[in-house]
This record gives sequence, structure tokens and C-alpha cells, in this order.
Amino acid sequence: MGGGRPGGSRHGREVGRRPGLERLSDAGYLHRGLAVINEAIERGIDVRGIFHWTAVDNYEWLHGYDVSFGIIDRDRTVRPSALVLENEALPPRSAP
Repeated sequence: MGGGRPGGSRHGREVGRRPGLERLSDAGYLHRGLAVINEAIERGIDVRGIFHWTAVDNYEWLHGYDVSFGIIDRDRTVRPSALVLENEALPPRSAP
């Protein structure tokens, strides 16, 4: 895995891409991961919770601010992956 150098891969995506280009694929990745968890629960596996790293982009010692993997960016813009988590966490809304 090339996560230790610029231009390498980290968490399944390239380091140094322009911000925002990978966001929709991150939402898809998160959605697929949550589907696997839901399937496990349906099969009777005792899942007590999940931990998503990280909520807000932060400074990475190796890459500075070039790496983004939060569901909210440093400017507090909510990314599509945050909506995936919201839809999973909240009960379905009833029609008015």
C-alpha cells in the first residue's frame, strides 16, 4: 500500500487528488459497507455499533491538508457520505 508517500493510495483512494472528486465514490463505498453490516445483523450477528473515521478533515502529519477523508471538510461543508450515515442512523420519515 502506498499510503506513506504523496500520490500513493490511502484508504482506497489516491492522495493528492483535487478535493471533491472522490466524494461520491466515498459515499458509495460507505453505503456498500453499511449494507454488509445490515446483512450481518439480518443473519443474527450481534453488531453493537460502528466507528467511522473521521467526522471532520484534519491535519495529517505526513500529508498536511492534502488528504481528505472526513464526512465534513475543513470548511464545514457536508459531504455526500454524511448523508449516507444520516439515512442509516435516522428512522424513516413518515409522509405528512
